[in-house]
Amino acid sequence: MDIAVITPKAHIKQLLLNRDVKIQMTIADRILEDQELIREYKNLHDLGHNIILDNGASYTGKSIDSTLLVEAANNINANILVLPDSMDNASETIKKSKHFIKYHLSLLSRKIKLMGVVQGKNEDEWISCFFELLKLPEINIIGLGGSIKFLVKNRVSRFKRVDLLNKTLSKLGKYNVIPIHILGAASSGHIEFREFAKIECVLSADTAAPVALAFNNIKMDASKSYDNYTTKIDNYSILNEHQLLMAKYNISVFDEMAK
Repeated sequence: MDIAVITPKAHIKQLLLNRDVKIQMTIADRILEDQELIREYKNLHDLGHNIILDNGASYTGKSIDSTLLVEAANNINANILVLPDSMDNASETIKKSKHFIKYHLSLLSRKIKLMGVVQGKNEDEWISCFFELLKLPEINIIGLGGSIKFLVKNRVSRFKRVDLLNKTLSKLGKYNVIPIHILGAASSGHIEFREFAKIECVLSADTAAPVALAFNNIKMDASKSYDNYTTKIDNYSILNEHQLLMAKYNISVFDEMAK
């Protein structure tokens, strides 16, 4: 399983260029407000990296407007676009995905893979959404959101997302599974990723956790959890030299756990 690391703009070259993993993620809102960031991700694309463009819902609570999402994707030559979704709302998510495919897909300047994000207010609705997305032939990847409220509310294990996915996959029946991407991870996501990596169709994930932990002066121990620390880090944050070394080490911890 490959891990896309989300990092502040100032450290893209230092933290992303020399990794063996060639999948990266950025967020549409950030791209549209920053020409320098556009250049950085276009450069990564030109160097052969696969760029995922996120719609921003998990960061702002709402997907960016579809017209702006297209603009951001075209600006950086994105390889994968996260379709608009509505947090915890399956029907709205399906509606938004279909609307984008019908009215905006043709506006993309190049062929691009589409990631549909599974949403739902409870387990049944979430699983139903998963299969509704599978029915859309334009969708190439299924994305599992980082914040699934009904799991957080009732969580008794850090592997609830893993358990939910395994339960859903057991119901596949006539459906052919497509690649799955894990959207976001908590600060202890390295432990969760170890379990996701055991599922054959889970090919990739993203997280800002290793960099955010380093920004808080934490050098990770793979055997420990860091649940009390945020994964959020601002696009304009600056890490000092010591924190950069910790960030590189923390990224290696996530990469190792995801093998």
